[in-house]
Order: sequence, then C-alpha cells, then structure tokens
Amino acid sequence: IEDWNPYVWGPSGCGKTYMIKQAANLIGIRFFDIGRINEPYEILGAGTITGGYTRPPFFQGDAGGGIVFADEIDASSPMATLTFNHFTSNTYYIFPYYGKAERHSNFRFVAAGNTRGSGADSDYMRERIDASLQQRLTPMEFTYDPQVERAIFSEKYSEWFEFSQLFRLVTDEWGEENGREAPGPFTT
Repeated sequence: IEDWNPYVWGPSGCGKTYMIKQAANLIGIRFFDIGRINEPYEILGAGTITGGYTRPPFFQGDAGGGIVFADEIDASSPMATLTFNHFTSNTYYIFPYYGKAERHSNFRFVAAGNTRGSGADSDYMRERIDASLQQRLTPMEFTYDPQVERAIFSEKYSEWFEFSQLFRLVTDEWGEENGREAPGPFTT
C-alpha cells in the first residue's frame, strides 16, 4: 500500500505465501506467484517463433496490476534476480520483444524466502540476495504463530500442539547452549 517492496522471510510452513494471497484478496487485486526464478526470461518474457511475445505473470502484474510474489527468491538464480533491481526503483521497464511498459498503479512486488537473504544457513541451502536488491526490499520476519497453530489443532490435536511448542522450546534452548540454531526447521 505504501509502495514498499516487502521481503517476507521465515521458516517453511509459517504462512508467508498464505498471508500475501490473503492481502491480495483483501485489497481486491490479482495475485501472481512466480516462484523460484532460474532465468531472466521467466521475468521478462521471450519472443515466440511466430514473432509474438510471451507475457509472463511478472509482465501481467507490472502492466495490468496485481501483487507479483517472488517466492523462494533466496533459492533463485542470482543473475535472474538482478532483473528485479530495475523494477524496484523505476516506474517503467522496457521489456524485450514488447517495448516500454508503464508500471500499473496497482502493481506491487513482494519477495519471500527462508533466509534473511545473506546466503545459506544451517537449515536452507540458499543464495545470497544481491546487496543492491536487498537495499530496495523491506525485510519482514515471519515465524510460527502459536495462536494460529492452536486454532489449527483445536481440541482434537491438543497433545500435538503441546508437543510442538515444547519441542521448539527445547531446540531453542539447545541452540542457546551451543551458540547456534538447532538444525532443521520444525513445521506443523
């Protein structure tokens, strides 16, 4: 809403994608999940054999409005994600095979990943997000919410809920005692 480019990061299964989908629904705009990016053409599109242009989800959101969600950006190709630099700092882009496209007023770019963006950690084999792109993203940490988990488990699985909370407490204590996080995320 305030024209920021959020970078939502946290462990798998904590609700990052679900929350962004819900935000798009509440605002009443389209949601495009472009996922992990391996090649720049997945963002920019490509020419077709007949001389046309593929209009990938990123192009559709940029030109027509919507939330474009780059999930797993920290697992994407660093060369491909450099393409986002221009989008996060300008109001237009010159797409190959298409030409200049003015950014739609309802275009929003949101990235997500499992790490802070600084590369692999003890749980996730990820790429470091380029510093220039990191400067254009607003980091927002997400984690597991005990109230949400309690609601999901309800009374039927209350013992599992209690176990999950105790397990996380014990692994956090282990991490503090050993000076590092316990390996492996625990998701419900």
